[in-house]
Amino acid sequence: MPLLSAILLIEHDCPYSLISSKYPEITITCWDSGFTYIIIVEGLGDDKVIFQHDFSECFPETEFIELEGKLLIVHKVSEKDRGGVTNLMAKFDCWYTQPCVIHNGQEVYRIFSWKRENFSRLVSSIREMGGKVELKSIGSSSIDGYTESMIVTMSQLLSGMTSKQVEVLAYALRRGYFDQPSRVNTAELADSLGISPSTLTEHLRKAEAKLLINLHPLLELILKENNAGH
Repeated sequence: MPLLSAILLIEHDCPYSLISSKYPEITITCWDSGFTYIIIVEGLGDDKVIFQHDFSECFPETEFIELEGKLLIVHKVSEKDRGGVTNLMAKFDCWYTQPCVIHNGQEVYRIFSWKRENFSRLVSSIREMGGKVELKSIGSSSIDGYTESMIVTMSQLLSGMTSKQVEVLAYALRRGYFDQPSRVNTAELADSLGISPSTLTEHLRKAEAKLLINLHPLLELILKENNAGH
């Protein structure tokens, strides 16, 4: 089964799209870690101060760094703003390479999947949410060496996980719960977190399951790339 790629163009009720529509002359290039966005804005001209005010109203926890002819923005993502379109991609077994480019209210993603129908399901879901979508340049994509250069975002890896599940999983790793042999048992770990052993086990079980499900497309890609090399 060949790996498929496509260009996804989206216009929807998203702060980035809305502010891009207000400043149609700018280009926004965005990298997403799942918890922090790194953004480069080009083409602002004399509107930097007004733009920064408008952007800060949408995203209060924001740092602006002026570069030559560009504006670098770093801002944290709240729980309610996390995911969106990228969560839908994960839901329908699609993923994308960063960065996302936004211009004149339109977001542009290069997306991948193993099945063409996954693209159709993604497009239908975005349209059901009120977004305008166009899918272009669907075709086969070579997988040779792809995994060495691809970017997997934190939002993709942690999709569907609650902040508590992430916290418990990270703490368990930090304490050596998964070491061989383990440096802390379930009862000790649960006690230090102030939760019952059964609650701890449930958090870890759900976190591990979601993490592996999110990794599954990448594992399949690596397997196919390895098989292609033999």
